[in-house]
Amino acid sequence: MVSRSRSFAHTGIQWQAEAVPAGGSFAPATDFSGAVSLPLSRGIPGRPRETSAMAIPLPFHSRCFEPVKTPYRHRNVTIKRLVLDACQFVRCQSFVTGRFGKPFSPSRFRVEIDITYKCHLRCLNCNRSCTQAPSDMEMPVSDIEQFIRKSIEKKMAWQRIRILGGEPTLHSRFSDIVELLVEYKKTHNPALNLVLGTSYHGTAVHRALKKLPDAVSIISTRKTSRMNLFRPFNVAPIDTIYNRFSDYTCGCRIMEDCGLGVTPFGYYMCAVAGGMDRIFRFRMGRDDIPDASDDLSDQTSAFCPLCGHFGFQWPTRRTKMSTTWRKAYGLEP
Repeated sequence: MVSRSRSFAHTGIQWQAEAVPAGGSFAPATDFSGAVSLPLSRGIPGRPRETSAMAIPLPFHSRCFEPVKTPYRHRNVTIKRLVLDACQFVRCQSFVTGRFGKPFSPSRFRVEIDITYKCHLRCLNCNRSCTQAPSDMEMPVSDIEQFIRKSIEKKMAWQRIRILGGEPTLHSRFSDIVELLVEYKKTHNPALNLVLGTSYHGTAVHRALKKLPDAVSIISTRKTSRMNLFRPFNVAPIDTIYNRFSDYTCGCRIMEDCGLGVTPFGYYMCAVAGGMDRIFRFRMGRDDIPDASDDLSDQTSAFCPLCGHFGFQWPTRRTKMSTTWRKAYGLEP
């Protein structure tokens, strides 16, 4: 055991921190004010030793002494993604699909679950409309239980499940949902890659991440403001001239890269479509996990003409919104 001390010659008092193991370190107590209380011993010759605490304010980033998982950084815009988008635009033209067929189909191996549309960051160009049409909507835990039950019954060999939002950690029963999915992974699908997608922004988010089981990995764009480089989601392809020959029944690579969407409104070819259905109210979500024979072409025909992720659009940090979306949000008659 070793101790650390500091003398104040002008007071005749010696402050000595309580002993810690040699080669070890202090384990200070913290509170949410950002202060750290260090247990100290005050020794004055001829008097019994007393103990007290000294509060030392720390900067915000130093307040959390418990480890928080550092997420893998997911970038929405990369050179590779832009090239793929350009190729996707050409491949989904009607004169190309008429010859070579549709390039994309709904995934049977990947799924994204939008458990809430709550979000505290309010990013511009949000593809779940959390900024444009804020909502506190949450997916009931019973829906997660049903999804797990149906996955077992249909023997779905999910390779990856992403827990998304909104900001998923803001769900009032976030820990219960994670526990259900971790148990499903442990009992029925050990090879499953269970992923949480989070903004990684704010103390409430970090507090939830501290409790996250090791079975769940994290991805995040690590956003720090509302202005992020993103494709203009609210520019509907049907409002543009260069998409006049597009075959919207093709869908896009999100169907395969991200996977099936599970939302409070049902099952969709992608979770983005479920978020769009919240705004347009087509109510086209399936009540059950779609069979392999269901190509969800009715959904692609309805949502892809409205989605800024279809085809190719140049990324921006500014808000861009075409007429169809302005009317949908009630900004135009």
